Amino acid sequence: MITGGKFIGKSGHTMQGTFTLTQTDEGMQMVLSEDFFFDAAAPAPVWALGAPNTTPFPALIEGSIWQKLEPFSPISGMQKILISKHINAFCQSAIITWCTIINVPMGEGRITQR
Repeated sequence: MITGGKFIGKSGHTMQGTFTLTQTDEGMQMVLSEDFFFDAAAPAPVWALGAPNTTPFPALIEGSIWQKLEPFSPISGMQKILISKHINAFCQSAIITWCTIINVPMGEGRITQR
């Protein structure tokens, strides 16, 4: 493990569980815990990196959206998600789940372990 943290839901969404970020030969990989759950109840959810303390909404790091999620389809259990090589996840403060249509955060995982 390189780094990790714990997820919480935002904007009325349910998100729970933890994550780790590890380095692989293909790039950085986010591994979700076995108890991970996200309701994904939005039309266009994505994984992104951001600065959650920015108001009124978290600032997404430019070019940091790396994976679209299936809309309105809950995600649960352990998942391994590859982060694009051009994104430096080591320098970020949070993994954010974002709705790209209505521009609201749906969940975040603050990076607490370094």
